[in-house]
Amino acid sequence: EAGQQGYRAEPVNINEFDPRVLQRYPWIIIDDLGIINSSLAPGLLEYLQSGGALLAASGERALAQPALPLLDYPVRQAILASPGAQPRTVTRIDSSHPLLAGTSGWRDVNVSRYLDPVTDTSALNMISLDNGAPLLLERRFGQGRLLLLTSSLDNRWNDLPIRPVFVNFIAETARYLSGRDQLKRN
Repeated sequence: EAGQQGYRAEPVNINEFDPRVLQRYPWIIIDDLGIINSSLAPGLLEYLQSGGALLAASGERALAQPALPLLDYPVRQAILASPGAQPRTVTRIDSSHPLLAGTSGWRDVNVSRYLDPVTDTSALNMISLDNGAPLLLERRFGQGRLLLLTSSLDNRWNDLPIRPVFVNFIAETARYLSGRDQLKRN
């Protein structure tokens, strides 16, 4: 609703999803990249190559993967802060990127769990944590693009969803991934 573009969320269980219908979606959110199985991965890669867009987050299932599905980036380590430990904070934001130019408040986000993937030159690190680990990456696939949040979209691994920047981030992500430049900022 913050996007004011008539977006409609269609939650789909991964076991019920038909990859043959991917092209009907302007962009897709996957709340745990580790859930992508071998039957869905080829369809998603084809969707991305032909101009599709994807926002993927990390989660419990991604922790168990030796490499991140679709990206094929090995995971250097999964950082799981012990109880009482200081969470990581955001220190670098590429505010020149069109997705992040209209957002603020990232430095207030605290991250206690995240994946630290070994990336290559095809990955653009858009937001980094105070230890240099990426929090938000972008990778192009042919005409499409994938945004990877190395932490979760819920508040179990970070406090992003309870910060004001979250709504603006999702609205700007919708604008950016769908190619709509006129999305009003709220």
